[in-house]
Amino acid sequence: GRDIGTLTAEISRASGGDANVPVIISADASTTHQSVINVMEAARRAGLVRLTFATQQPGK
Repeated sequence: GRDIGTLTAEISRASGGDANVPVIISADASTTHQSVINVMEAARRAGLVRLTFATQQPGK
């Protein structure tokens, strides 16, 4: 995985500096909790405040 500094830089670049760009985290069962936390922390460091999680219907 990427370190938090790299993730922060990538998120900042992708957002174009707009703090209102939504960050949608989509993780499957094989994703570690730490990976999700790293993305959340990187988004926070990049100044983004709109975090949400994508969900799937059970059995899909």
